[in-house]
Amino acid sequence: SDGARLSFTNFGLVIADLALKCGYQSVCEIDASGAVKVGNRVSALTTTKYQNRAQYGRFLPPATEEIFDLVGLAAHHTFLDIGSGIGLVAIQAAATRGCRARGLELMAGRMRIAEELRRGLRASVRRVDAAVDGADLQRRIELRRGDLTDPAHLEFLTAVDVVFVNNYECIFAARSGGGTKAANLDDHVAALFSKMPVGSRCVTLEPLYTLGKSRTQANENRTRRGLLPRDDASFFEYRQVSSRLDPSTITSWGSTGAPQLLYHIYTRVGLPHSQAGFLCPNDDCDTHKTRSLIPATYESRPEKGVGLL
Repeated sequence: SDGARLSFTNFGLVIADLALKCGYQSVCEIDASGAVKVGNRVSALTTTKYQNRAQYGRFLPPATEEIFDLVGLAAHHTFLDIGSGIGLVAIQAAATRGCRARGLELMAGRMRIAEELRRGLRASVRRVDAAVDGADLQRRIELRRGDLTDPAHLEFLTAVDVVFVNNYECIFAARSGGGTKAANLDDHVAALFSKMPVGSRCVTLEPLYTLGKSRTQANENRTRRGLLPRDDASFFEYRQVSSRLDPSTITSWGSTGAPQLLYHIYTRVGLPHSQAGFLCPNDDCDTHKTRSLIPATYESRPEKGVGLL
């Protein structure tokens, strides 16, 4: 450790110790427990209109560390995992990068286990690496149970620097089983990203198609139309990166024989505190005359205050 953070190896030892102290032989045994898997079945949820199941699959520590490296996660950042499961990605961010970390999870059983693991950090860290302040590590992790579409969590979900969303194979879209004609969970994630501060980054395992064109793509379109590129053509940039890891070592559900995993990295761009929006590709548009942008999102608050932000 460096006095504030665990090495990657010691993090693994801490997690193994935590699992034992919580009554499990391993983290894999936690993954297979009924409390964790209950959300996988169709109609497991009745409290949200946007999904009727919450598919579980844990992103493994080597791949998590790969993401941290790609975005340069550092101690001064605030990290968020949406759909945080048993909390290990958020715990890893705080433990190996020294940052503040948050997690939002819908399922009560998963959140109960996540909180039990978080509460045990102080003792487990002391046993593995006494040079690290386990109590401080524990304090830097905030786990919350809730629905990502609930406006009550807006600040918790957007006042962050880096967000990770494991939306692999449409588990935040078609495989969530819910959604409306207007929006699914991926759409809500896109809307939340638009509310994040300039400079923040969002990493997903499937594209957020609702976001539209990146600034580079929008300016390529402008150039084809004979228009000059503009810094305000869009509110984000996008890049796609292939994982260097063997697919079988990336996820708890196993991906042997699968193609290389792709990370989709979105970065908020623009002037500090600027609102997310798009510049119309037609310079004769009224928005140019008023020097205004087309808003990236709209407010919709249907029954119970839940809607696309």
